[in-house]
Amino acid sequence: MAEERKTGKARQFIGVRRCAAGYVIFDRASQRTLVQMLVVNQADDLLNTRLRDAVVDAYFEYGKALNIYR
Repeated sequence: MAEERKTGKARQFIGVRRCAAGYVIFDRASQRTLVQMLVVNQADDLLNTRLRDAVVDAYFEYGKALNIYR
């Protein structure tokens, strides 16, 4: 539950676009790509979603440490 709230706060600043091979994670303010993430089709959707959310949260924490996100 706390993980959901954390990802929700991160999504105010960090966007995710689904593409054919995975996800593009980008900064909403600058529209700059932070990471292009490829996922394996054989992997479970829940596993891919959890991985995506973990990457978003990691970038959010990194941005907070650099005073980019508040």
